[in-house]
Amino acid sequence: MRPKSRHLRRLTIAAAAILLLPYELGYAADAAHVERLLQTADCERCDLTEADLRDSDLADANLAGADLTRARLARARLTNATLNEAVMVEANLMGADMKGVSARPRGADLSRAVLAGANLAQVNFQDVNLSGSNLTGANLTGSILIAADLSKADLSDANVQLGNLTGAKLVDARLTRARLFGAILAGADLRSAHLRAADLGRSDLTGAKLTGAYLALARLDQAHASGVLLTEADLADTYLCRTMMPDGQMSFRDCPSSAPLGSAEPP
Repeated sequence: MRPKSRHLRRLTIAAAAILLLPYELGYAADAAHVERLLQTADCERCDLTEADLRDSDLADANLAGADLTRARLARARLTNATLNEAVMVEANLMGADMKGVSARPRGADLSRAVLAGANLAQVNFQDVNLSGSNLTGANLTGSILIAADLSKADLSDANVQLGNLTGAKLVDARLTRARLFGAILAGADLRSAHLRAADLGRSDLTGAKLTGAYLALARLDQAHASGVLLTEADLADTYLCRTMMPDGQMSFRDCPSSAPLGSAEPP
């Protein structure tokens, strides 16, 4: 190859690399908006699409109405941030600290977001769309998920103890080994949900829909399941002890024979 042709080829490759650089680095977001967020933590209705915000400190940030579609927020600190009406479709929040985050009063869209291992303790995600999201191993202790859409979401090994999921939609959700001890699931839609080995002890399932749910090895000790729809749900391998059943009767089926005085199974 002649020197001139070789030089021209190098220039062409270099030019292509420069043009592709923003896409390689994930800079589809408005650069000015990204800088504004990092400098002021106030970025209401900003365009942060595909922004790379990994490991960023965004505590108390105002992201109301911001577009964070496919943004990279792994390990970011978002404690007490405001996400009202934010769009975070397919955002990666793996390992992020979102304790105390609020999406009120109008919710947010986190459908198909990756929240595996995220700290979501005490978040207010009422009316939030989390359908298809990955919440495996996430900490949702004491979270507010009233009327949230968690259909087809994966909450395997998630900690949702004392969470409020009143009226939440969990159709086809995966809750394998999820800890829901003391959670409020009154009126929740859990049709075809996968609850194998889930801990639902002392939970409130009043009026919930569990039609076709998979409950093998799940614990329902001292749970309140009055009025629950259990059509096609198999409770054969489910742990029942002092469980209020759909018909209003208490089940002592799996209680230890050495139950404390006054709580033994009636004759």
